[in-house]
Amino acid sequence: MFSGLEFIFINACTKTKYKKYNLDFEYNKNLDDVKRTKIFSNGTYPDLILHKRGSNDGNILVLEFKTWWNNNSNSNKDIEKLEDFVNQDGKYRYKFAGFVRFEKEIPEVMIIKGETK
Repeated sequence: MFSGLEFIFINACTKTKYKKYNLDFEYNKNLDDVKRTKIFSNGTYPDLILHKRGSNDGNILVLEFKTWWNNNSNSNKDIEKLEDFVNQDGKYRYKFAGFVRFEKEIPEVMIIKGETK
């Protein structure tokens, strides 16, 4: 599923002000450690992130994707994880997070915006 999405996102980002950022899929690094959240204390792999590697100051977007045929996954945990990523008092402070579930006909999309101080 990601190879097509990866091409679309990378192509789109190179034509915007975000071309200086890194676009990574299933990237779990946080500086010299792994990305951890409250509910994923052993580490987590966000499906897609737009950020600057080596710092948490340029974290823009984190996305999680689910499909209708993947009934075993817990969407609520993914949404909680995204809320941790946009928490402006946390370590990552992403500006936006999104949850996309690819349904059979129309995708379900939820956008979570980090609060500004």
